[in-house]
Amino acid sequence: MVASEELVPGKGTAVHDWLQALYAYPECDGEWLGRCVCDMTGIQYANDSEKMSKTLLTWSVIDLSKIDRLVKTCEAYLKKMCEALDHYPIEASVYNSFIFEAEMYGDGQQNMRDLGTVIYNPSTMTTVDLRVRNDLMKALSDAVVYITRGPGRASGRGLSFCYPADFSEDELDIYAKNCPMPLYLAYIDAITEWTAPDWVYEKTSRLPSIDDIKELQIIPLKKMTKSGMPGVALKDMLYNIKNIFYRLYQLDETTGHVVYLGRTVCGIGVEDKNVVWRASDPMHWPAIDDDLCCIDMIQENGVMRLYNIPVQINSKNAILRCGRTIFFSEDGEKRYSEYEVYGVWENYDENNTLMNRSVEPLALISGREYKLMYPLDGDEKGVFDYSEEKTMYRALDVREIPLPAGVYYLEYEVQDTFMRSRLLDRIEIHWDGQNMTFLDGFVWEGEVK
Repeated sequence: MVASEELVPGKGTAVHDWLQALYAYPECDGEWLGRCVCDMTGIQYANDSEKMSKTLLTWSVIDLSKIDRLVKTCEAYLKKMCEALDHYPIEASVYNSFIFEAEMYGDGQQNMRDLGTVIYNPSTMTTVDLRVRNDLMKALSDAVVYITRGPGRASGRGLSFCYPADFSEDELDIYAKNCPMPLYLAYIDAITEWTAPDWVYEKTSRLPSIDDIKELQIIPLKKMTKSGMPGVALKDMLYNIKNIFYRLYQLDETTGHVVYLGRTVCGIGVEDKNVVWRASDPMHWPAIDDDLCCIDMIQENGVMRLYNIPVQINSKNAILRCGRTIFFSEDGEKRYSEYEVYGVWENYDENNTLMNRSVEPLALISGREYKLMYPLDGDEKGVFDYSEEKTMYRALDVREIPLPAGVYYLEYEVQDTFMRSRLLDRIEIHWDGQNMTFLDGFVWEGEVK
């Protein structure tokens, strides 16, 4: 099997090249042809102007006769995870952190994680039984006989798996019909609100729900930081935290609408011996031509972040795919970032509801008119406010600008390694362009029950 862990770019494989190779050598075997597909496709995108496709490209050649062995070694690894959840909850959280740190594919909604990144994580050497770990590494390398990948997917080892911890119950019902591991379904049952089908427990034992495990509960603490920005600390359980985000909303005083400006990760520091997360600089926000963007972070990989910016082009909704790279000065003291818009992605095809693979470079649609979109907060799903019409150029300059004076709302989201999220109370901020103030009597201290 030749397949991609990542979304396949719209141009697909270098089909003319590898078909010519097959025509010239029809007696070849599948591995030889698969290597041609990988290498020739890699060369095609290396010479392509679409930066996102060549950066995120992945292709693998899989020996399907080795998959049964890989499944068995995955089950052995999973058994250790389940034993930890049953008897050593803190260790179970560490196992889950390996999954969260694994390379992720797609638009972030499918939760496809690279299997190799989980087991090659250096921390697994001190957590996972070495025999189980080594058997899984060997089975994976035997099954994946060849891989090619772009620089933005350098960690990938060729095979991904689904970690459906934040799927809806209906989605999990469908997933259960396709998952060959009852033990995995029992694990998903334990870490979500979903209930696995009865047949799962005819083949394996039920695990304790993480909601009933005291060691795995998140207790956020409201902390006013020395900078004057409300922040979040945690009462113990630091090992169980994946990320703390903040969301920003703006009150449109003309329409009375509260519009969503997006979500990104918090900065982190230490104050009074507490680890504290806070909105790094919420009064500066990304903008295009001085119009604020709704910019949602969907992936983070070290110093690289991937964002979606909703736009409307010719009355059709689309998404700007935007990368942000963080740079540091030579002494490591000064930090700055650069944004780059890779192109326009139509997300889901309206005709067949399948995910659209194409990210069109801006050069192909330059000259068209477009509007930035802002989702309305509240119950009105799919309803937006819009910016004035703008002209699409071959390159768009995304940069952070000071927010205009007005009323804003800040909301922290605490996410643990099991993908459980807690939203804290919104903070109303009055901003005059220079200073921010809060409502009279505003207090931001104490445990969040």
